[in-house]
Amino acid sequence: MTARQVRRSASVVLVAAMLASTAACGLRAGSTEESQPIGIFGPYRGSEADAWIEVVHAYTEPRGIEVRYIGSKDFVADLEQRTGDADDPPDIAVVPQPGFVTELAESETILPLGDAVVEQLENNYPDAVIDLIGDETLFGVPFRLTMKSLVWYRPEVFETNGWSVPATMDELADLVADIDGTADINPWCLGMEAGTSSGWPATDWTEDLVVRNLGTTIYNRWAAGEVEFADPRIEESFDDFRELVLQGTRSVGGLTGVVETAIDEAVEPLFADDDGCALYKQADFAVQWMPDGVKIGPDADVDWFVMPPVNADTVAPIVVGGDQIVQFTSSDEIDG
Repeated sequence: MTARQVRRSASVVLVAAMLASTAACGLRAGSTEESQPIGIFGPYRGSEADAWIEVVHAYTEPRGIEVRYIGSKDFVADLEQRTGDADDPPDIAVVPQPGFVTELAESETILPLGDAVVEQLENNYPDAVIDLIGDETLFGVPFRLTMKSLVWYRPEVFETNGWSVPATMDELADLVADIDGTADINPWCLGMEAGTSSGWPATDWTEDLVVRNLGTTIYNRWAAGEVEFADPRIEESFDDFRELVLQGTRSVGGLTGVVETAIDEAVEPLFADDDGCALYKQADFAVQWMPDGVKIGPDADVDWFVMPPVNADTVAPIVVGGDQIVQFTSSDEIDG
């Protein structure tokens, strides 16, 4: 399986849910002119944007619906500007942060899903997925679920150095110490720079450590704001992150390099001959940032393992994220 094939795995069913019961050539609400393109705003750029647009067009073009997609590297800040002072909201946006969807809903910036879209959701998604995106009133269509708890590595590099995939967090710590002390590469690739969204890889790292150290109950309470960041138990996970990833030469470029490296460029040292790294923790969507044609698998160019549990006799928890499609404006084309 190639990185391109993984990127293109989105289902047309999801777009159908976004534009359920779309009128082929309807008029925009309150308009007497020919309908205008549906504006879609999102964080996807480059090849990821191309794959997304292809999925959208597979549904819209046969129905005579025109869409116009704009991608932004600084998506959150730009969307806040468009829905604030600029007063230029998109018709639809693809939001990669569930918490941001909640904020938009609470501020009444986005519209509840229409009955036709909800019906499509109920017909195409299990209840467990729908429960993740809301309670009684739904505001987002889940477009892409991502596994965040993945660690990428080069099987050839591991074999050459006699390293094994760790089965516990202690084994991971020992592996990192071994790489840091004996190898000519850094243990980790890591980058934090993403404009106003900078730093979210550190958040993902900490979430994985909290759920492993403290379990799902405390993790869920922490995510809900019932357990404070200043709680000593949470602070311990931050300390673990600093020790495992940030101290000394544990990451390419040291702390300065981590802060200054763009998130979508952080994986590059994993494939570099010089100044490289052995491990790269990032969600499954990281394949979009890897070199074209990279093959994934235990005998391929790159492979992954789930960040291990604390105890070998327990199942490793997986932190899941997801993108949601939300609606800002109302029209015949969008509502059906």
